[in-house]
Amino acid sequence: MKYFEFRTIPIQLLELNTGQLAPHVPANPRDWTRQDVIDLARSMVETPELAEIRMPIVVPYEDGHYIVLGGNMRREAALHNKETELLCAVLPENTTSQKMKEIALKDNSSFGKFNFEMLRKDWGEFEFQDIGIRFPDAPKGTKKAVEDNYDVSAALKKAGKSTKVKRGDMYRLGDHVLLCGDVTDLNALKKLMGEPVRKVTD
Repeated sequence: MKYFEFRTIPIQLLELNTGQLAPHVPANPRDWTRQDVIDLARSMVETPELAEIRMPIVVPYEDGHYIVLGGNMRREAALHNKETELLCAVLPENTTSQKMKEIALKDNSSFGKFNFEMLRKDWGEFEFQDIGIRFPDAPKGTKKAVEDNYDVSAALKKAGKSTKVKRGDMYRLGDHVLLCGDVTDLNALKKLMGEPVRKVTD
């Protein structure tokens, strides 16, 4: 069964999907930045084989124009590269709205995501930025854990404490307090918290 007709179409006849086909097909749900377009444009020049294989999917519109269902950013990248025409997969005019919606959403979705730890470990010095792969920033307010090689025994000896811990011993370790005791012992909890602890009854 033939699903598409392949045509080379002048780029000025390819319109971004901004909702022209609504309510049958809503506007393209994907957002991108100018940098995303520039990265894709460079990729299309460096790897034209992929650019040709991943052609825009379009549907006939009015006055010889076409609406791009899949590949809106590819069209923008082609314009950035000053291309005048694009090879496209053209859907038949009788394509159902359900099928057009399905194609638009599936083309815009990302099935899976990069394993960034694996990229760091196994892909060496590959220039990820050059092909538009950007590693996520650490969440604001978080700090990377760093081993400080804290010597607990030495700290206890310096404080004149025995390294043999017994029930009831309490130690201050920086901003933290450590108590050797029974979590169900109300008196131990009061000692640890330094404030009244109320016993909860049924």
